[in-house]
Parts: sequence; C-alpha cells; structure tokens
Amino acid sequence: MKLLKLTLHNFRKFKDLELEFPEGIIGLVGSNGSGKSTVIEAIGWAIYGNRAARTSRDQVKRMGAKRSDECWVKLAFELEGTQYEVFRILTARSSDARVKVNGVIAASSAQGATAFLEKKLRMDYDSFYTSIVARQQELNTLSDKSPAERKKSMLRMLGVDVLDEAIRRVREDRRHKEKILEHMEKNLKDIDELENKKREGREAMEQYSHTREQLMDELESARRALRTLEEELSIEKERAKTFKALDEKRKLLTERQHHTKTLMESKVHEIEELEKNVQELEELQPRVEEYETLSRRKEEMERAKERYYEKRNLQEQMESLTKEIASMVQDISALEKQLEGEEEDTKMLQRIVAQIEETESLIKQREKAADALEAERRFIAEKKEELEQKAARIRELGAESDCPTCGRPLGEKYEEIIADFENSMCQLEKEMREKEREIERIEKDVAMLKNRRGDLLEEKKGAEARILSYRLTRERAKQFLERKREKESSLETVKKRLAAIGELEFDEEELRRVDARVKDLLPVKNHALILENEVKKIPALRREVREIEKELGTISGQLHECIEKIDRLDFDVNRYEELEKTYAETRDIFHGKKEEIIRIEGKMEHLEKEMGMLEREIEEQHRQRNEIRTLRKNIANLEALAGDRETGLLNSFKNYLISKIGPMLSYHASHFFSTFTNGKYREIEIGENYDIFIYDGGERFELERFSGGEKDLANLSLRLAISQLIAQKADALLQFIALDEIFGSQDRERKKNVLNALAELKNQFRQILLITHIEEIKDSMEYLITVYEDENGISHARIE
Repeated sequence: MKLLKLTLHNFRKFKDLELEFPEGIIGLVGSNGSGKSTVIEAIGWAIYGNRAARTSRDQVKRMGAKRSDECWVKLAFELEGTQYEVFRILTARSSDARVKVNGVIAASSAQGATAFLEKKLRMDYDSFYTSIVARQQELNTLSDKSPAERKKSMLRMLGVDVLDEAIRRVREDRRHKEKILEHMEKNLKDIDELENKKREGREAMEQYSHTREQLMDELESARRALRTLEEELSIEKERAKTFKALDEKRKLLTERQHHTKTLMESKVHEIEELEKNVQELEELQPRVEEYETLSRRKEEMERAKERYYEKRNLQEQMESLTKEIASMVQDISALEKQLEGEEEDTKMLQRIVAQIEETESLIKQREKAADALEAERRFIAEKKEELEQKAARIRELGAESDCPTCGRPLGEKYEEIIADFENSMCQLEKEMREKEREIERIEKDVAMLKNRRGDLLEEKKGAEARILSYRLTRERAKQFLERKREKESSLETVKKRLAAIGELEFDEEELRRVDARVKDLLPVKNHALILENEVKKIPALRREVREIEKELGTISGQLHECIEKIDRLDFDVNRYEELEKTYAETRDIFHGKKEEIIRIEGKMEHLEKEMGMLEREIEEQHRQRNEIRTLRKNIANLEALAGDRETGLLNSFKNYLISKIGPMLSYHASHFFSTFTNGKYREIEIGENYDIFIYDGGERFELERFSGGEKDLANLSLRLAISQLIAQKADALLQFIALDEIFGSQDRERKKNVLNALAELKNQFRQILLITHIEEIKDSMEYLITVYEDENGISHARIE
C-alpha cells in the first residue's frame, strides 16, 4: 500500500487540505496541537470509519463549521498496481462512504466500504494500528494486551489465522459428509426384494395381455352385428321421418280448417250487428250539427275572456311598477350620501401601509444585526471555553509535570503559560460582555418598533373596515340601479301590451249559457262519432268474408292430398320401435367390451410404468452404493487433513508456523533494539505469549525491569519487527509505516540511532511517516510537511 493523495474538508481543525505524498522518509512537523496527528488519523478514519477517530463522532467535524456543512476525507492510494480512492463523509444526521477501484465504484455505504478495504488490505483496525501505524503514546499497545489477545492479534496480522479457518472448513466438510453418509445408509433398499417385485410385474403383464386378446375377439363380433342393425335401422329411419312429416302436416291442416270456419262465422255476425247502427246515426244528425255551431261560438267567447283578464292584470302591474321605481330612486339617493368621505379614507390607508412596511424593514435589519452579534458572542464563548479547558489541564498537571503532548518538562514556562491563558480569557470575557450590551440595546429598539407596528396595524384594521363598508354600499347602490332599470323596462313592456289590446267587450253570462248547452250535447256528439266509426267497418268486413271462403277451399284440398300419401306409405310404428330397442342393446354390449379393453390397457400401462420405476430404483441403489464407497474415502482423507483435538496435517503445519514466528520476531526486534541502544542491549526474546524479554549481560529479564525510555525502544523494536515481517510476507503489498511522536523520552544519541534504523527500512517501505515537534529531527527528513494554525485557529499544511 503506497499513499498517493489525502484531501480533508472540515475534518478536525482543517477546513480544507490537499496533500500529495512523495516516497522516502517524510516528516510531519509543527507545534503541539497544530494537527500533525490529524493527518494520520484521517488516513485511518477514511479506511476504518469512526472506530479510528480519537474522539466521539460528533467531535470529528471542525469546530466553527456550520451545522449544515459536510465533513469528509478522500484518500487515494496504490495497492498491487491498482489505484484506489476512498471517500468517507459525515453529515449532521448520518455517515456514508464509497470506494473506487481504477475509477469504478467497487463498494458503497460506511460499513460496506470498511469491509471491502479490510479484505483488500488483509488486516482489520487492530492489526493496522498495531503493525503499520504507531500512534502517539501507544507504542506499548501490544504489550499491554493480555497474553491471549496478543497471540490472537499476532496470528491475525501475520495471516496464520487463515489456517484456523481452513481447519474449521475441513472439519465442517467432514461432518457434512458424515451426515450425508448416515442418511444414505439409512435409505438403502434391498435389491433382491426389488428384483422379485419386477418378476411379479412381468407375470401380471402376461395375464393382462391374454385377457385383452379375448376381449378384442368379442368386440369384433359385436361390431359386425351392430353394423347389420345400423343398415336396417337407417332405411326405417327415412320412412319414419317421412311419416312424421306427413302426420304433422295433416294435424296442422285440420286445425287451420277449424280455425278458418270459426273466423268466417264471427265476421258474418259482426256485419249483421253493424247494419243496425246506420238508422240510429241518421236520427242523431240534427243535434250533432247544433253541437258544432255552439262549440265554435264558445271558442270565440273564451278568447275574448282571456284578453279581458290580461288587460286587467296589466293595469295592476303598471301601477305596482310605478310605485317600486319611485321607492328605488329614494334609496339610491340615500346610498350616494353614505359614500361621501371614501377618497379621504383610502389615502389614509395607503399612508398607514407605507409606515407598516417601513417599520417591518427596520425590525428585520435590527434582528439581523442582533443575530450576527449573537453568533460572534457564541464563537468567543467557545474559544474561551477551549482556553479554560487547556488551562485547567495544565493546572492539573502542575509545574513539575511533563507536557501532555511532547513529554518535555513544563518548568519555568508554567507560570508564563498560565498567565497567557488568563489574559486571553479576560480579553475574551470583555468582548463577550460588550457583545451582550449591544444585543440588549438592539432588542430594546426592536421592542419599541414592534409596539409601533402594533399601533399601525390597529389603525390599518379600522381604515380597512371603513373601505370595506364603502365597497358594500357602492355595490348595493349598483344593485338598486340595475333593479330600477329592470323595473323601467318591464313598465314599458306592459304599456306596449295594453296599447296592443285596446278597447274590448265581453258578456260573461252569455258564455255560461253557451257552455252549459255544449256540455248537454257532448254525449250525443260522442255517441254519433262511435256509430260513424263502426258503420265504416262494414265494406272491409265483407271483403274479409270473401277471402276467408277462398282460403277454406284451399285448405280442404291440401288436407285430402296429405291423407292419401299417408295411406300409400304403409309405415308400422311398433316394428320401428322394436328395431331401435334391439340396436341400443347391441350398441351397449359393444361399448361395454370397448371400455373393458381400455381398463385392461390402463392397468397394463400403469404396470409398465411401475416396472420402469423399479428398473430405475435398482440402478439408483447400485449408484448410491458406489457413492457411499466414495464418501467413505473422502471422509478418511479429510480426517487426515484436520482431525479432532489438534490432529491432522493442517494442525501440524499451523503449529510449525507458530513455532517460527517468535524466533523471527526476536531476530528482527533484536537488530532494531541493538541499533537503538548503540549495542548496549544486543538481544530481545519474544516469548510464547509474545511478551518481551531483554538480555542484559547474557541474562534474560522481563521488560518491566528497564527504564521508561528503554521500554519505549523495546516496544518500538517489536512494532518495527512486526511491520518488517508483514512487509516480507506481503511482498509489495504494504509500502508505508507511520510513527507518531516516538522520540519524546529519548536522548539525542538514541534519536539518531532510531533515525539510522528507519533509514535501513527504506528498502522495504517506500514511505516512512514520522510525526514530531522536535526541531533537530527536521534535518534528517527527506521531505517535510509543516502543519500550522492561522489566527482563526484553522490548521494548514505545506510540503517543503
């Protein structure tokens, strides 16, 4: 893994940072708290997410960034010749990540990206920070773990744990095959029993075949008898069909003959009755003529009556409309007086609206100014709180303690540092109080403006109510004018109609006399109309009687001809029914034999399928016996690979590898420790539980016997040995290591020795990142990345 580029946005103290990593020994230098360790933390956070952060999730985002601002890290690196780009983002509500491989998205989501990268790098979070990255004050991370945890971490980092997975899978495969073998042995069937069933099936098949041949002979005999009966029955069916048609025709003609005779008798009787009505109609004619004359007179008088009453109604309407129009003129005049003063109230409302808008604009300006001052006050309060926390931390440590960041004694600088913190906090307190007084003054102005706005709104409400009243009054006046015009139009129409009617005379008494006489004559008129309609039917009825007589003669001739044909056919109905019965019985026998043959054939087909299934079952039993023999061989082979209780070839190989790890780590760690101590201690031994022992004068001692600086060097030697071993194992997979503040407890000579040892590692690691605040180290670096803060507390970095 070779680092290419790191981009930060609102991460920790960095607002925006873009770094391209060269090859060689790279020093990250800067004052304490400037953000040097943040660069390494960002690399781990991009790969492993929030687990790699030094603090809780909500403190990762830069202090001073807006709530809506995003916090993200983009890391580009090269692995086995492939370009990777990791992008991890933190928002107010969630986190997300994605991984691109050669520009194509290969993983997405925060958890998905981490899982993908762990698989590609072949190490989890603990392995990464135990072997590749040594964070500030964490050199002893591995030695502080319990023996079991140290052993587990070491095996995982060096890839030996994959053998445990292989052993587990071999054992699972063996147990799975044993279950299959047990199931198959339980389900084996007796092959001899299957062969006996097959033989019994063949005997039954021969019996069914013999029975089928007998039924086929009987079926053919029935088919011949049925064919003879079909020929005879076909001839008789034609004669029966002719007889049936003639008999139905005879019945139909007889019925028509009877119906026609009845109809003719009814028509003759109806003519006789109608001829009696002719004389009565002649007697009623004078009274019918009187009815018609009086009816015409009545119609003329009723039209005169309608015009008379219409004229009277129109005169009443004209009088009513005239009164209504006069009343509306008075109402319109009163409404026009109410509209006086509308123009003055409208101008007043416009002035009030303008004053309200001006007041609201002033309120917004003052509130915006107050918000800005409040944001400044909060920012000052946060800076003051940060200074208080730092000062409290230093007071807690005391003047005789070491710096919590670099490890150097505070000494005489203690009082000066405390005084600087107190002066800064006092100045910030004054600035906060000034901001609060300005905010209070603005809030008073805003309150006065809001009171003024309330008064104006009340005045506006009253003016709007008066304007609304004017509008309603104007609308009522408009309605009165429209109604007045409508009434005037109606009055003009009434006058025109009266002029059209003019003068007229009407005698209502005469109309009543005429109407009474017409009512008396109406029954006579109606009876005469009925008689007249009846008499008109007589000519048509006489024509119908002549047509019926003609039709009756035709029906009699057809009936006689039909009877003669039936007599010549000589058809015997009883003989035909007996022949049909014999045919039906023979057909039932034929179909019965046929169905019995189908049943036999169905049994034969079912038996044939069963015999086929027996054949396949016998073959399957032979196949399963062969498969059982193969399974037993496979289970024996898997047992040889990984048996229970640490037996098998894979367990032996794993134990062999574990036995080699300790000596190899001891060899590499001893080389580094000897270099670091300038030959004072030449040998380190890594025990069975991966704890550290140091040889002094040929005698082995536990790590706790030695000084803090020597313990740090021993732990650093082990960390470098692990990194070297992993790099050798992974070939070109891991090409960088990062060491954070590893010189804090070392003297000048040992610092030089550490740098010389790291220079030797350049052959295996193309990038070695050293984080330090020690000035004399800078000259030993091939590249320098300087990290610094600006006046706003935002961190920046530049490559030199």
